[in-house]
Amino acid sequence: MLKKKKAALVSIAMLLTASVIWGSSFVVVKDSLDYVTPVWQLFDRLAIASLGGTVIFAMQRKYVCAKYIRQGVVLGIIFAAALIFQNYGADLSSASKCAFLTVSYVAFTPVIEAVFLRKTLTARKAATVAVCLAGVALITLNERFSLEWCDIFLLLTGFFYAMHLLWIDHCGEKDGVIVIHVVQIWTACLISLASALVLEPFSISKDGSFLLSIIYCGIFEVLIGFLLQFRGQQNTSPQLSGILLSSECVFAGIFGAIFQNDSFSVKMGIGCLLILISAVMESLNFERKVENGNQKDVY
Repeated sequence: MLKKKKAALVSIAMLLTASVIWGSSFVVVKDSLDYVTPVWQLFDRLAIASLGGTVIFAMQRKYVCAKYIRQGVVLGIIFAAALIFQNYGADLSSASKCAFLTVSYVAFTPVIEAVFLRKTLTARKAATVAVCLAGVALITLNERFSLEWCDIFLLLTGFFYAMHLLWIDHCGEKDGVIVIHVVQIWTACLISLASALVLEPFSISKDGSFLLSIIYCGIFEVLIGFLLQFRGQQNTSPQLSGILLSSECVFAGIFGAIFQNDSFSVKMGIGCLLILISAVMESLNFERKVENGNQKDVY
């Protein structure tokens, strides 16, 4: 029991560390988009992550198998979709707003579970969705009650991150974590390159600030941050993982206020608070007990 508690605490620390890294990366990504177009920026940072990933992949050769590669490819497709929409949204909005709307995965997760995994959407889960969507509406709807393109992109980001969260939970084997993670980076890198060639003119920058931003995002945000998420989810429930990871929007707000002078109206502040409340509600919807070595969901 003590060993399980220790493993859970380590996982919580990993997830919180990932949230801090991601919160700071919203500001870095926003700044780097001043130099190149969104998808080329994404390819650049995924290429950096791929180089680092290749090194650690080589050290995990004994765990390589068709199953892990297949899981990594699927995860990479979802990952690429989330990041592409997120970059387009970040290019048109503030770092803080981008972070807060990304957390809408809290609302999408139970809906996806109900539709694709045939899990019952309980009244408490429905309430979580309602609170989160209310928060999203307060942040995104302007005076004419219409969505802007950046809001749509970021809501799609939330949807794909919810898919990403659930697929990681499906890939539960600890031995294959690094292999799956690196394969997802390679897959997302190739998809981003193909998308950039189709959607945007070639864009490159040799500015020192841009290069530092890309290295930071590639190594810390993608390679380390998402590996910490993957590792952290091994010993926590998806619900607990969700609330811990959703704190990235709080850190993004802090970093945005410090480095980009971001400001929020009272309406947006209430919306952000509602999204955070929905994350807490989601984490409390059920707790996972471990009995006789088996996991059991208790509602």
